[in-house]
Amino acid sequence: MKRSKLTMLFSTIVATCSVLPLALAQVEKLPRMDPSQVRQLSHANAIRQLHQGFAKPATRSLGAPTLATWSYSIIAYDGNQYTGQIVGRSPFLRGKITTTVPVVLIPLKITISQNGSSFIGDPLGPDPGCLGAGNTAVGLTQQSPLFNPANISMGGDTPTPTFVGNTTYPDAHLRASFWSAIGATASSAYHLALSVSTAPEQSLSFRGPTSTAVEYGLGGTQCGTNSSGSNIAATLGVVNINAIDPALRTIITNLGITEDQFPFFVLYYEVMSDGDATNLNNCCILGYHDAEGSPGQTYGIAEYDTGTVFGGVKDITGMSHEVEEWIFDPTGVNPTPPWGNIGQQPNCQNNLEVGDPLSGTQFPGITMPNSVTYHPQELAYFWWFFTPVSGGVNGVFSNNGTFLGNAKACPPGGTN
Repeated sequence: MKRSKLTMLFSTIVATCSVLPLALAQVEKLPRMDPSQVRQLSHANAIRQLHQGFAKPATRSLGAPTLATWSYSIIAYDGNQYTGQIVGRSPFLRGKITTTVPVVLIPLKITISQNGSSFIGDPLGPDPGCLGAGNTAVGLTQQSPLFNPANISMGGDTPTPTFVGNTTYPDAHLRASFWSAIGATASSAYHLALSVSTAPEQSLSFRGPTSTAVEYGLGGTQCGTNSSGSNIAATLGVVNINAIDPALRTIITNLGITEDQFPFFVLYYEVMSDGDATNLNNCCILGYHDAEGSPGQTYGIAEYDTGTVFGGVKDITGMSHEVEEWIFDPTGVNPTPPWGNIGQQPNCQNNLEVGDPLSGTQFPGITMPNSVTYHPQELAYFWWFFTPVSGGVNGVFSNNGTFLGNAKACPPGGTN
């Protein structure tokens, strides 16, 4: 089982060795989070550590439904051949059609009992100071461009953004990445549709401060106003990923979710650590995606962000990172030439994670019918990892034109 994570300080999103721009003040009964102690986690190290001690991938029953994927094979700039799987149907086939994959949103309420108090991060709970009156993190996720169409243009200003369709952000990026293959037109019939349903809220409880979980107090200009109940202003829960992941897999089984579906857990006021939660060097992971099998049962988790804690992250930034990485690398192990020293990766890694190289870089805001402007992350095109010529929109290598050339071999890494 391989996991791909969004790590920050934040980030998965995010840059090497930077620290969170948090102004922190003491909160009674809560440890202070000192930003000088916090570092950016490496994506590659997180993947390795996430899988230590986990059970072997589950075997699929004969006749069980499977995730819709297609296989590719490409000769990269290093002269080597790379193969992998991408969710949906090949954009290179004739009769390009819409492939629909069911997504199950799972609200995950986490309670941390600490020093005689209970701190609850509830994605279905109110937080008018951050989300607006009557809104919840799950409700805003449901209404976001992750799952609802909008008029989207991509390719950056080279020479001008290209309209890729009235579609969701994940589908727009997929289409933009393979623009030359699908016919270079917004009317192309090639789409990946995500059919969304929402499961009943699930709950997990932990004691803190322990290596498993801890609640931290924040200071500065936090947006929240809740002083009791759930989503208490200026607090942040951190749960050890090695404790939360087995619980996610149990929930997936208990809900009867099948391999052709993508369960996606929604967090609010909660993030994860890569090990002991009380060690700030292990914080913070804002989301990740994983799979049991090849691809077997895929799944993901990410927080809906308030926009006042982590730099370069707001609302669906981390979610867009994880959903699109699941599409391009459902198992987390699609191989690429080594790349790195960019985005959230200060070293080298060698898998097809389209969010990692641009962690912390947002795509232009997308305003939806609910009058909320959402902030997805900019993402690399498929070609950035493999070839000096791009088949993506405008011939660039990322969907807002930040990357004008492909990845440089790592070491030293970077981009052309």
